[in-house]
Amino acid sequence: MVSSPSVWINLLVVVGLFLLLSIATLQYLKSYTDHGESVTVPPLIGMTLEEAESFIADRTMELHVMDSIYNPDLKPGEVINQNPSPGSKVKENRTLYLTIRSYQAEEEPIPDVEGISLRNAISKLKNAGFTIGDRIYRPYKYTNAVLYVSYQDEKVEPGMTFPKGTEFDLVVGNGLGDTRVLVPNLIGNTLDEAEFILLGGYNLNIGAVEYDTTTVFSKRDSLNAVIYRQQPEPESQLRIGEFVDVQLMGKAKFEALMDSLIAIPDTMDSPMELNEEQDAE
Repeated sequence: MVSSPSVWINLLVVVGLFLLLSIATLQYLKSYTDHGESVTVPPLIGMTLEEAESFIADRTMELHVMDSIYNPDLKPGEVINQNPSPGSKVKENRTLYLTIRSYQAEEEPIPDVEGISLRNAISKLKNAGFTIGDRIYRPYKYTNAVLYVSYQDEKVEPGMTFPKGTEFDLVVGNGLGDTRVLVPNLIGNTLDEAEFILLGGYNLNIGAVEYDTTTVFSKRDSLNAVIYRQQPEPESQLRIGEFVDVQLMGKAKFEALMDSLIAIPDTMDSPMELNEEQDAE
């Protein structure tokens, strides 16, 4: 069978038109999707936001912060993640979405961990966003029971707020058992002196602390205040690790009372009663 030359010519024309159409389509798609030359996404992770903005200032890109996360181990504003990822090819004028380390830490209340196990206390504090420093062991009948949370050697009350990432120490019981000791006389001592006496010689702890608000107005006043009342009273018996509650007043007022009274009567319940007694005289 002999093919007509016109058939071959028509076939070649069709194939040629198909090839031309394919090439034109590819060029159009390239022009549509890559309008202009593509650019490579630079690595920004580890830079601060300011450094990243300066780095891309002469590039056809924009930055947008999508999220911020607090991490005490990173610099404020440090880029933690970016999208698209470094090395990606993107069109000009593409927006890069960033996650950075927040400039300020969120504040959280301290959970109440007093009296619970060390393991549970650590878990609750970490879940709240805090970190754990030292374990400070004190005499107490229950081993690894948390007595209180400490920050810079000060007791932290539950509910107080601190920035996430703050490191706290935990004061923990060492389980010394049922041995009993006589409570020493703490009257006239500062809080620090009383704590030294109780821990050093008796293996007891300071419990609740109250200040006379008519003579103690500041942190400095509290450091110089002295104990005028304690519970249990001197010569009472406590188990090792138990607590002595104390009440303190300004040293000047305490010394004035001691000059006018041989001893502070046990029946007096507060500094106000001492004032009334002195005025009556």
